[in-house]
Amino acid sequence: MFTRALGVLVVGLTLLCLAATAGAGGKDKDKDTPKKGEIPKNAIHGTMKSVDLKGSSFTMTLDNGKDRTFKVDKDTQFIGPRGGKSEEGLKDDRLEKGYEVNVVADSVNGKSAKEVHLPIRKSKEKDKKK
Repeated sequence: MFTRALGVLVVGLTLLCLAATAGAGGKDKDKDTPKKGEIPKNAIHGTMKSVDLKGSSFTMTLDNGKDRTFKVDKDTQFIGPRGGKSEEGLKDDRLEKGYEVNVVADSVNGKSAKEVHLPIRKSKEKDKKK
């Protein structure tokens, strides 16, 4: 009697583990899709240098020291660090000089920004103390 119950328990636990493993397998499909607030792998990292509101563009200094200018249009998305979208566009205060941003360029010519991933805002109190 005891061995039969133990055998049923082992078989049940085995089936439960197999079902959990099979269910988790579908989650790996979206591995290349960034999660909310996550920066894509193909993003270009740099530090903001200037914003040209009239020309609808901004310039950033890349990690290699070179400057690169990106055009912005109505389809460009400005995404915050937690995945929220900024409606301010180029007027967002996180595009000021010195902020580190990540840009996903369009696939056509690489001169326009498809997505701009913004950093966390700097605290006003911390800036005053420095």
